[in-house]
Amino acid sequence: MHEVSAFLVENSPKANALVFDCFHDVLNEGTISHHIQYMIEVLMQVWKDKYKDNPIIPDGLDLIKEEEQIMHHICLEEELQAQEGLNILKFDPNYTENEEKYKAIKAEILGEGSDNESGPEESSEEEEQGTNLVNLQQMIYLTIMNALNYKEAVHKLLKIQSKEGEEIKLINMIIECCLQEHSYSTFYSLVGEQFSQLNCVWMECIEQAFDNYYHTVHRYKTS
Repeated sequence: MHEVSAFLVENSPKANALVFDCFHDVLNEGTISHHIQYMIEVLMQVWKDKYKDNPIIPDGLDLIKEEEQIMHHICLEEELQAQEGLNILKFDPNYTENEEKYKAIKAEILGEGSDNESGPEESSEEEEQGTNLVNLQQMIYLTIMNALNYKEAVHKLLKIQSKEGEEIKLINMIIECCLQEHSYSTFYSLVGEQFSQLNCVWMECIEQAFDNYYHTVHRYKTS
């Protein structure tokens, strides 16, 4: 409903109103969890704001003129005419030629020399950065899991070689490890406390991480 309400208001206002009436009734019944209640209240606020932050087509995605679009209308009650052959990779003898045609169409839609184009060197550099991040995360995870107590964990984590300015990655990874637990553990709180007492750099990182996770906590499982 976050994503489609603005569309429904224009194309099926009665259906949209009916759904929101149902959500309103669910709130009044009070038989739902706090997490679901919060989600519905956020949705109600989106409705009151007239979906200003949830447009039908977000800016930057309205790339093709309406008269050039091919619309696919699907009814959920009808049997779909699926093209299963599209799920199978097939050898293309004219791959190079077709790839050039695709690039030409892509350039026409997105704009010549768009930011989406990246050279081999740039792609290689991005892959290397991604690999380094995964390795760093694995090292942090194993260090935390193998530590006997929170002091040893902090001591070993500080030995992990990372570039200056990447402290936030370590803090985020500590929180992600905490999220994997089935119940609350004071271990991670004590680790965070130790880091925050080291110097202002670590304290600022923890404050930044807290701000980020506080505003996105509704996306995670209740546990």
